Amino acid sequence: DARTHRYLAQIYAAQAAWQHAVDAYRRALALDAHHFDSWCGLASILEELGDMSTAITAWASAIENASHRRDRHRIENHVHALKRAGDSPI
Repeated sequence: DARTHRYLAQIYAAQAAWQHAVDAYRRALALDAHHFDSWCGLASILEELGDMSTAITAWASAIENASHRRDRHRIENHVHALKRAGDSPI
């Protein structure tokens, strides 16, 4: 069940075991490619790891699988902010 792997990913993330969390989210998504919460969790961790390109791709999948317009809009704004930050020199 995708939810079981998502919960496991959340436990790993709480322990800062990032690669285990990424792997668990990917297992959840292998079982249910439309699992919105897993896309969001995976994207958040990829951001934490600094893999912005892959994070943005994961956020795009979250947008595609969001059941509420409010969630889509919130994520779209977040992705636009990430892209703007990526264009700015640090």
